[in-house]
This record gives sequence, C-alpha cells and structure tokens, in this order.
Amino acid sequence: MNRSVKINRKADRRTELLEWAIAVISGVSVAALFGYLLLSAIMSSDKPTFFDTHVATIRQSDGFNYVTVSVTNMGSHAAADITVTGSVERDGKEERASANLDYAPAESRSEVTLVFSGEVVQEALDLRVEGYRDP
Repeated sequence: MNRSVKINRKADRRTELLEWAIAVISGVSVAALFGYLLLSAIMSSDKPTFFDTHVATIRQSDGFNYVTVSVTNMGSHAAADITVTGSVERDGKEERASANLDYAPAESRSEVTLVFSGEVVQEALDLRVEGYRDP
C-alpha cells in the first residue's frame, strides 16, 4: 500500500506541475494580448480617407484599350461606392471613362478597369477618384 501512495503522489505532483505550466502560459498569453490591444489603441492613427491611384496595366483588345487602375485607400476608415475616372485628351477632344468600386476597407488596395475607345498613353492619362461615401 505504501508503494501505491508514492506512485499517486508522483502522479499528483506531475499533474500539479502541468496545471501550473498551463496556468503560466495562459496568463502570459492573456497579458500579451491585452498589451497588444492597448498598444494598438494608443498607436492607431485616425487618418482621413484618401486615395492613391496609378496605372497597373494597359492592354489593347478589339480596338479598345483596357486600363487597369490600382486604387489604394490610404486612410484609416473604409469607403464605399468609390467612383474612379480617367480621361485622356487626343486631337483636342477629351475621352472619359469611369468605374465604380463597391467597397474599400481601410488601408487596402483594389483594382478597377477603365475602357477607352482610342489609344491610351499612360503619361497622358489623368486619373482621379471623384467621390465616395462612408459605409
């Protein structure tokens, strides 16, 4: 009987050590998560929504020019119903194309494609975001 008591004590000691190890790991994890959330709240900036646009690709197909535009929401707030327009001037006439982007999360990048009927030279292309709304 004495031997079984010693075995049970060793098993209890191992269980107790395992419980303490799990408790310490859990405590450290919770403290780290709390610290991360606190740091994120302190360090987060409240940048207004604004966009950066640039040409990603230009390709020709069936007499049309497809201009893929990269739209980056540089702000810390989401935007919805974003209207992206591009215009190019040829022979004194302006051709405009526009596309809508449904939603742009904060600090995200999306692409839209503008379709022009004539030749498009990247240097002559004027891109801009004409409007958006807060979701």
